[in-house]
Amino acid sequence: MLEVPHQTSAYYVRFDRAAIPYPADLMRMVQRRLNMYATERPIRRVGCTDPALARWSSPLSTVWGLPGLSLLVANTGSLRTRDSNELNIALGHPARMSGASQRSLPMRVDVCEVPAHLRARFDAARIRIVSNEEWVFHGTADSAIGQIFQQGFEVGGEGVHIVNGASYGRGVYTDTLLTDALRRRYATGNKIILARALPGFQGTADGDWDTRTGTRFDSWVAGASSWRIFRSGDQHLPAYVLHY
Repeated sequence: MLEVPHQTSAYYVRFDRAAIPYPADLMRMVQRRLNMYATERPIRRVGCTDPALARWSSPLSTVWGLPGLSLLVANTGSLRTRDSNELNIALGHPARMSGASQRSLPMRVDVCEVPAHLRARFDAARIRIVSNEEWVFHGTADSAIGQIFQQGFEVGGEGVHIVNGASYGRGVYTDTLLTDALRRRYATGNKIILARALPGFQGTADGDWDTRTGTRFDSWVAGASSWRIFRSGDQHLPAYVLHY
């Protein structure tokens, strides 16, 4: 049950037994039990571990203000290190979400060691809204990328300025299609953030409320577009910067 999501680079999967949800975090390799006796136990992948994939090919430098590496896609295909593991994850999702395969492969991928407080914030949000994960793209100015990786995503109008408008309500604006993320030109330097995201309770609306029913969404789709807007910044964890 868990091996297929693991092989497809999923970080999260949930299954239910006796009406109790059991989410599994495949990045931290733990399984939770979400009921009044909330517990957590480790997951062990038997007979498939590769210690080489835990090691970087070179010492970490500073990338976007954090320990990390900038990986040239053309030069790392044969490595059996953490570099290759991270590249497989980073490159696999644009290929599936591109809408145009010739644009799916970046020239370079930046990977950083995301601060522990952002991972904890993301984990807390996942428990709060009990959501599966998906991957989304976020285009922004180069000057904002380091801040996002160090401090997390923030909602414009809630302590920070609204930079590119809020036509579909206040939230973190992302794309589920790479081609649209690049076309919108919010990425001023042809760099796109690839982030893990928690859609939670989803809707189609111009904001986080369905005015007809009074329902509040965790995320919503703007009509027929590839926009995916998230109500809060803690529903995201930045993972990679893709250079095109």
